[in-house]
Amino acid sequence: MGKTAGPSHMIGGMGVYDAAVVDIPPKIINRELPQYPPSARRLRLEGTVLVSMIIDSQGKPTHCTIRKAEPKGVFEESALAAAHSYRFVPGKVGGQSVATLVLVPFHFKMAN
Repeated sequence: MGKTAGPSHMIGGMGVYDAAVVDIPPKIINRELPQYPPSARRLRLEGTVLVSMIIDSQGKPTHCTIRKAEPKGVFEESALAAAHSYRFVPGKVGGQSVATLVLVPFHFKMAN
């Protein structure tokens, strides 16, 4: 049941657990889809952005950063805006809500 691992690192004085070591990982309960950038739509570009975020003990995303983007310079702003709108049930260790580092992919695909 409970894992004995502590926070994997500190960010802003706060202990942050990796999603792989918590007893219960954060779960998305509310999200907005990212806006498709008009320029990307006109050019029919598709891509994926991987966003790293810390889900705080209240279930809010903080410290959202781009981990990877293909193609670069196209979808990052839209992905970050959407990431900040997400809400989660926070991760838990020993029954306590904890800050947890997660990676969330945002896929941008043109409708057929």
